[in-house]
Amino acid sequence: MAPGLVFDGKKRRIYFTGKCPDNVDLCEAICCRSWDVPINKQEFRSRKYAALEVCNLPGRICENQEIDCSRRRYKLKKKKDGSCVYLNSQNRCRIYPQRPLTCRLFECKNGWNIANVLPPRQRIKPAIRKALPSLREKSSLKARFMLDPAIKLKNLFCLGGKVTISAELCNENKTFTREVNFPYPEFGRKKLAYLIGVLDGRNTLEETLSGLQKRFKIKLSRNKFLKMIRSLLCLDIIIPIMPIGENARLP
Repeated sequence: MAPGLVFDGKKRRIYFTGKCPDNVDLCEAICCRSWDVPINKQEFRSRKYAALEVCNLPGRICENQEIDCSRRRYKLKKKKDGSCVYLNSQNRCRIYPQRPLTCRLFECKNGWNIANVLPPRQRIKPAIRKALPSLREKSSLKARFMLDPAIKLKNLFCLGGKVTISAELCNENKTFTREVNFPYPEFGRKKLAYLIGVLDGRNTLEETLSGLQKRFKIKLSRNKFLKMIRSLLCLDIIIPIMPIGENARLP
């Protein structure tokens, strides 16, 4: 399909057609300009990328010396104008063939909200709607999720028996501050911070559940765990990504 734009008035969304590299003259690489680009620990340690260690909650440079700190994140550096350090003057990625996993998995097929017409907090992404039913199935433990690259977590805090997630959501170069309540306060702030932290696109839900149980020495049923993941999806904190099997090839 040729590159171009399609406007859906009913859904208040704009859709790009064709392949991503062919659309940059239209979109001006908004995904590389507006958001942080997270990378995983292996990519950071490979030293292939100009990247920073940051604390996931306040978003500042990481100062914690703990080796296994669950809040530690890694992201590509930015230029002074806020765009990715690898974006050139023609809105092209200078390392496209070797781009990080996040960039390989990201796509615009689900369209973009039109700012100030449909507020970000009032929608559930089409990709999420598609993923929700499958979270009731046993095979869903093979699924993978990651923190929504459009948001930046600010804090997790407990108040009045509730666990509240405070986050900033960037849309069309505008920032919306959101505070949402996680519906399982008994799970606790520390375990929730760890759970969000390990959802980095590499671990399956099965691996995530196993790691959570071992780290905190708890018993957590598969059904309750999937309900928690479902809640994070509905709250627009995490997004589903394509499964990566042994024979799968990244785009």
